[in-house]
Amino acid sequence: MVTAFVKNRAWWPRPIEEVTRTRTAELDVPGRSQVVFTPGHTLSHCAFHFAERDTVTAGDSLVTLNPYRGTTGAQIVSNAATADPDRALESLDGLAETGARTVLVGHGEPWTGGVERLVRTAKARGPS
Repeated sequence: MVTAFVKNRAWWPRPIEEVTRTRTAELDVPGRSQVVFTPGHTLSHCAFHFAERDTVTAGDSLVTLNPYRGTTGAQIVSNAATADPDRALESLDGLAETGARTVLVGHGEPWTGGVERLVRTAKARGPS
């Protein structure tokens, strides 16, 4: 894992040249995704809801495989890699509000049993 991080410059990312902040809910991109703000894993984390596809891309706000612990099932990423675990758990409500059937997570297998159930399970599990 460390070799892959070094090879891909994980610890030395290229500088960001331009930042565009948005507070609009819908992005003018193919699929017309809705931004779902999910701070916690990082302070500016967000997910994207594709209503026409009944899918939400949760990124690292919610995972089915914790790469730091090797645990499976609905959860947030380990505290060591999450800026604010309490806020991360609270932010899951925004994902649940989408009502999406399919959840594409940052780590682990996609979930097709509905986002509400995945969020409920992750919240019950709590921080790790």
